[in-house]
Amino acid sequence: MTKLDSSASSESVLSQQQWSLKSKATVWAIALTMLPVLAVGIASYLGSQSISRQITQARLTTAADLQEVKLELQKHRLSLLLETGAIAVSAGAIAALLANRATRKVLSAAKISTALVNRLRREEIETRTRVAGQDELVALQENINLLQEQLPELLWKQEAEAERSQLLMQITRRIWEALSEEDVLKTTVEQVREAFKIDRVVIFRLDNRGSGTFVEEAAAPGLPKTLWATVSDPCFEGGYIEQYRQGRVRAINNIYQANLKDCHIGLLERFAVKANIIAPILKDNQLFSLLIGHQCSAPRLWQQSEIDLFAQVATQVGFALDHTRLLKQIDTRADQAQLIIDITRRIRRSLNEEDVLKTTVDEIRKAISTDRVIVYGFDTNWYGTVIAEAVLPGFPKALRANIKDPCFAEGYVEQYQAGRVR
Repeated sequence: MTKLDSSASSESVLSQQQWSLKSKATVWAIALTMLPVLAVGIASYLGSQSISRQITQARLTTAADLQEVKLELQKHRLSLLLETGAIAVSAGAIAALLANRATRKVLSAAKISTALVNRLRREEIETRTRVAGQDELVALQENINLLQEQLPELLWKQEAEAERSQLLMQITRRIWEALSEEDVLKTTVEQVREAFKIDRVVIFRLDNRGSGTFVEEAAAPGLPKTLWATVSDPCFEGGYIEQYRQGRVRAINNIYQANLKDCHIGLLERFAVKANIIAPILKDNQLFSLLIGHQCSAPRLWQQSEIDLFAQVATQVGFALDHTRLLKQIDTRADQAQLIIDITRRIRRSLNEEDVLKTTVDEIRKAISTDRVIVYGFDTNWYGTVIAEAVLPGFPKALRANIKDPCFAEGYVEQYQAGRVR
């Protein structure tokens, strides 16, 4: 077979494959119903032609009889052709209708399967070359094969995603149960190390000069300790801090294959790091610290799902720190309110002005933990005298001391009368 014949054959096969199932079924149904009718009609027509020839050969006795017979045969042939054509067309229409009804469910199944495949595996489907008008049975078979091939992987991914979501919820719940900043950081490193199966997890707090301190750590036994170690990484001066402020997450599978600077590699080798993952912790929308995972036993290929989950945990840590700050503020205000109530109650128990002032300075000095608290009384010229004092032992007494400050009368009286607190 020549190349030309082979090419023509391939084009013929391709053109047949491009026919839809509906087209194929309709053509076959019409062919199977019309061909027998046409065959009978043609056979009858040819039979009448044969009879006509036989009559001519028999040489009928009169020309009039011969002409009459010929006219009759022509009418018979015309009638036969018209009836055959009508029957064939009717049979074809009925066959097309039946074929359409018979293939409707198959076409619907093919359409649904294609939509399902496109929905489940959109990226892969878009990269495949699909032939327009392809046979729906072929498309249905391909979709079924694709689903059989990809469904286990899709189910596995869905299960993995569900597990990651559950893991994130578990870590987040433990972190949010912490009531102080220290507890939040300690819980974070412990939970992350257990969840990710990492050799070491640390919290690295940065300053504005690129230096930082490891303020929390959870590590496997036998690894170098990083807790409270202060390091200066000149590599951070090249703009890494700003990148982390913008939410950058970095994963290094192998520190020797990541094009790191020698200064950075040396720092990682100091703590036996082979691979790491870093995510920023933002507190009050500012870079607070870095959540870092160290793989020390061997390089590690970080999966994208792990990177995403690590970043989500770091985000939740920032939220938890904001939450603890608010709790601390609420507790502080509650303590202050209770302190004011207690001081006010003790002051009201005093029987005279001197006792009121004495109780006031004593209670306030205890409340704010200061060395001395005084009450400063003024005369008509705005010169003052210390009329009440509470002071720690060892400090000079100021009680009854007279203080003349002309600057106070000139520039500060009106401010303090307006409620100034300095």
